This record gives sequence, structure tokens and C-alpha cells, in this order.
Amino acid sequence: MKLLEGQVAIVTGAGRGIGRGIAEELLDAGAKVVLAQRNEGELHEVARELASLGEVSAFACDVSRKDDAQALADHAVSTFGKLDILVANAGTSSYSPFLEMKEEDWDRVLGVNLKGAYLCGQAAAQRMAAAGNGGRIVLISSVCATAAEPNSAPYTVSKGGVSALAKAMAVDLAPHRITVNAIAPGWIHSTSTSAITPAPLLTGEEPFPLNPLQVIGQPRQIGSTVVWLASPGAGFTTGSVVTVDGGQTAVLQTVNRRALGQL
Repeated sequence: MKLLEGQVAIVTGAGRGIGRGIAEELLDAGAKVVLAQRNEGELHEVARELASLGEVSAFACDVSRKDDAQALADHAVSTFGKLDILVANAGTSSYSPFLEMKEEDWDRVLGVNLKGAYLCGQAAAQRMAAAGNGGRIVLISSVCATAAEPNSAPYTVSKGGVSALAKAMAVDLAPHRITVNAIAPGWIHSTSTSAITPAPLLTGEEPFPLNPLQVIGQPRQIGSTVVWLASPGAGFTTGSVVTVDGGQTAVLQTVNRRALGQL
């Protein structure tokens, strides 16, 4: 029997990168997965590709809208009969000097990254609490929650809020046997990071001291951490922020200057 056999999970931002890697790992562990994302075309394409791994359903939504978050949770229950796991991964970013930052960029990033985690977390927890069987919620934060990159104030603030939100939710939802944790990834290979990562690192042509391991993490490595947090073995873990960064935050120079120069 697989580790999460029969469990039902929602993964937001599941169309690419970390979200897709999380969905793949959950499916491999035996869970049924609702893939959520705003880009409907990309979402349904990924759903077709992942159908060979297990039972999937696609639901297009905007996580920053309460009605969409509630509809997403309802879709999971109506499609698969229950909801056991939520992974609030949907995220966006905006890079600009603080003195030039636009209010609309601030609102957009905070709306998706932090408000979206709150809305989806609340919608999922409401259904988990009503069912009375407990549940697992995992919020995707970032190492930027504790160590800011230049020109990234909205993203940094939003991810700091996500880490704090996980702790607050863990306290309030403990009576319902719902655990809540956050994962703080370091540099993970994805479409967004490829745009600001020097080619030598991506091709392995030369050392790149971004972290002590000198490698970029892979999306499924975040997914495997999600599987553990959703598993019976993590039943006593709640209110934690699990850092998965190749040791990036264990050293003083957390981001290579060459990479920062390309932001």
C-alpha cells in the first residue's frame, strides 16, 4: 500500500515548476490530486500529462478570490468525496527597486502569495473540520522569508507572512487535528528561476557557490517533503517551517552576486 493511498489533495499553482513536482510526488504516493491554477489551458495540459500517474482533476481558479477558493475546496469534495491535504503553492513575484515599486505590483504579489494561502487554507480547513477526520495543510514559503534578495520587497514580505500564517493556523486548527506546516525552498529549478540563473550553473559547466551543495534543487524534492508532511510519520509536526535549500541559509552569502546582478 502506498503512503498516501486513498487521500485527496489539492495543489495550487500546479501547472509548472514546484507545483507540478508536488503533484507528481503526491500521485506517486497514492493520493488523488486536484490541480489548481489560473491559466486554464496550461492546467488542462498538465492534467492530461499526469493522468498516467493516478487520479487527477483540474480546476481553474484565482486563489486571491474568496469565491474561487471556496469553489476549489467544494470541487475536491464533490469530485473525490473528501479533502485530506491542501498544498498552497500558488505564487508570483515582482522585482523592482523599493523607491520605484508600484502599488499594483505590491497588491498583486501579496494577493496571490499571502491572501491566496489564507483563503485556500481557510476553505480547506473548514471542510476538514466539518468532516471531523483531521487533515494536513502545507504552505509553500521561501528562504526569502528570512533573507531578502534585492528589489524583492513584495515577495519577501508575502513569504514572511506565509511562514507566520502557518504557525497561526497550526495553533487555531490543532483542536480539529489539522496540522499546518510551511516549506521554505531555496533555489529550485523552474521556469521563473531559469530566467535569472546564469547558464554555467544550469549546464554544470562551472561551480556556482549558491549553496554548499553547489546544485539547484528540483521540484520533486519539494514534493517529497510535502509527502512526508502529509504522511502518518509527520503527525506530531505542526507549526514548523521546513527549509529545503541545499544549505543555502546555513552560510552567510546566501545568493551569488552574479545571479543578483541579473534580477
